[in-house]
Amino acid sequence: MPSSNRLKFLGSGGKPIGCLFPVIAFLGLMAIGFVSTLLWKPEQLAKVNHCATYNSAELTYSNTCEFTINMQYCLYSKQGVDQDFCRQFELVPGASTPSLNADLAQLGGLLNNQKIACKSPYLPGQRQNWNTKRWQPACLEADDPDVGPHVSRKPRAQPDENF
Repeated sequence: MPSSNRLKFLGSGGKPIGCLFPVIAFLGLMAIGFVSTLLWKPEQLAKVNHCATYNSAELTYSNTCEFTINMQYCLYSKQGVDQDFCRQFELVPGASTPSLNADLAQLGGLLNNQKIACKSPYLPGQRQNWNTKRWQPACLEADDPDVGPHVSRKPRAQPDENF
């Protein structure tokens, strides 16, 4: 079979490129994406949920990382939306939240819980997903209006229609 029938990917100078070029190009694009996120949206890389570990014996969350975190947990009640609440804490390395016993007693039955931990100076809050329009827990800068312990099943206030 003559070699002219084979499909060759030729670069400049007529040399074959090989299969390594697409892999290197893909890794380069990923590196560019990571660096640009680091420069322009560093709060997107601040989520550190693995640092807030739950201790089931003491019913607390502890900071197991070497840096300060801002942590929020929300508890959802079986009794309904009116019983839901969130708590927010700043935890230094090795510190723990107060016991959840009082919160669980006030709840009237735990339906679900949710936590988010952010590397300080970023704070837990909510960000609307641009694709689904759902509100999701996120790490935000301190001056962001969506910062705070308000992750809940409660409907969010609708924007002013005259705006």
